[in-house]
Amino acid sequence: TVTGAKTDAGTYTATATSSNPNYKFSNPTTRFTINPKEITVSWSNTPFTYDGQDHAPVATLTGTLYSGDATTINVSGAKKNAGTYTATATSSNPNYKVSTATATQSFTIAKREITVSWSNTSPVYNRSNQHPTATVSSGLVSGDSVTFTYAGAQKNAGNGYTATATSANSNYVVTNATCSFSIQPKTITVSWSNTTRTYTGGALKPTAKLSGVISGDNVQVTVSVGGSTSGKTAVGTYTAVATINNSNYVLDANTSTVTFTIVAQAPKGKKG
Repeated sequence: TVTGAKTDAGTYTATATSSNPNYKFSNPTTRFTINPKEITVSWSNTPFTYDGQDHAPVATLTGTLYSGDATTINVSGAKKNAGTYTATATSSNPNYKVSTATATQSFTIAKREITVSWSNTSPVYNRSNQHPTATVSSGLVSGDSVTFTYAGAQKNAGNGYTATATSANSNYVVTNATCSFSIQPKTITVSWSNTTRTYTGGALKPTAKLSGVISGDNVQVTVSVGGSTSGKTAVGTYTAVATINNSNYVLDANTSTVTFTIVAQAPKGKKG
């Protein structure tokens, strides 16, 4: 006779006894195991988009239970942040085990899309690298914050530049990530001197001095009178024009020209 029969999954001991009292077994016991019955699950509710909440796919029992049994399929491995993960399904009833083939499921939480508004799209040259600024306008989950890194910064004045903003928060991706921008030349002024000169017979012109040039930059000013960079020799009134050789600057239109006059020498007195 064998005793120790069991129903539930587990490891047990069975015992054999002889019905004849004249005999007994030398090895009356043995260990035996009842393995959990394998069941299968199907997975649904993937993928996800980041929304600040934990997410995991749903596992639904597809295998058959014995009559009268019940189990709950529990899923572990829920995650919040954008990325690719693995969820695991287990049975709440120890008599059942989810099959290895269906026990795990890879799932993805996609980055959330945000849109930005761009500002500072036309800064003035300042001798430093510059780019426009992105500010989140929609899509940000309440309580979250996003800063940006930028590619495409430029230093020199010019048009047709493109900046790209990337979210430093890996849960977000920018939908309108690029912005065209320009850097405007810095306006500088001209101070004039020697605007009235006395005829000498040689070429004359006024003197121009620049104000507003950023330290470390080299900007040369050229003065022309009546189209000549040499100046004028004859007595008269002219327009002097200043120009510069650095495209990062532009001269103030109100100071870039000046009226320049060459006056006659005073007559010398006769000797008696």
